[in-house]
Amino acid sequence: MSHKIRRIVWLSILAVFIIGACAPAVDEATRSVELYLQALAQKDEDSLLAQICPEYESDALLEFDALQGVQTELSELSCARVGGQDATAQVNCQGKLLASYQNEVQEFDLSGRTYQVERRDGDWLVCGY
Repeated sequence: MSHKIRRIVWLSILAVFIIGACAPAVDEATRSVELYLQALAQKDEDSLLAQICPEYESDALLEFDALQGVQTELSELSCARVGGQDATAQVNCQGKLLASYQNEVQEFDLSGRTYQVERRDGDWLVCGY
């Protein structure tokens, strides 16, 4: 391999490491809320239950059941941690949950809720809002 090609390869590898180091870290508490909302919109009960605290289950399933007769999708979902420390977090999301029934679309603004998230046994779980 020529000196020039070797140099290009090393510079490429270096660039990958630098770009990777600059990427924002994934906030697991925030990711848990996003996964919860995606499971709600996709009507995936198993995934929804995997993202919540046991004491929030009845409320989460009420919300889940209310969406069963409509088509749902998330629009412009973006969540961020707005508080908490150590094993607790508060997460607020922007975007909408769109519910369609017989050509009528109802929009539910997600910004009105601040989700309470807790770290339990190594996992972040949504425990209410």
